[in-house]
Amino acid sequence: MKKDSEEKGKMAVKILDALVFDKLSIDYEVRTEVSRYGTKPFYFTFVVDVDVDKMYMESLKYDSTYSSVMYDLENHIERALRYVNLQDYFGGVFYYYFNDSLLESEVNKMEDKLFPTIKQKYPEVTKEEFKQSEIYFYPYKSESDYASIRIDFVGLDIRDENDDVLVDCDTIFDIMYEIFLASPLSNSFEYENAICL
Repeated sequence: MKKDSEEKGKMAVKILDALVFDKLSIDYEVRTEVSRYGTKPFYFTFVVDVDVDKMYMESLKYDSTYSSVMYDLENHIERALRYVNLQDYFGGVFYYYFNDSLLESEVNKMEDKLFPTIKQKYPEVTKEEFKQSEIYFYPYKSESDYASIRIDFVGLDIRDENDDVLVDCDTIFDIMYEIFLASPLSNSFEYENAICL
């Protein structure tokens, strides 16, 4: 099995480099996983480095081709493996994200606007009550299936010392959505979840 997996692994790397990875300078690693189920004794799993700056339109490094391929990478890999009849050995992709400091900086800017915006609309809300509501933007980065970055909204109702609701989650998330739409992040990434903890 070891010899067979090595030979097939070399064929997979050769075709993937030619058709997918070398064209876009994508770093990746192939791992051979022993199969406990299924028809094949082993599968190839791919660990792929994702350059966030190349997927963020406001970045100087933004690359629309790179971004498009990353969002559909599993299909590109599977199609390439068909050329050497190895598609049945495809076990999936895992993603590792790097160069995300520009993204994180924009998330911090949005978070800096949260309390002043809420305070403007609801003057009775104190800084302490706001902090206890644990409101924040979460840049979610998918680790498997497909490379995906989205911005989630997370928080609690803002309550006073008597536990009465001053601002409910729906209203908070409406405010967060306004802040998100005004951010350059909204041009590159989707908003998907509003999580009221």
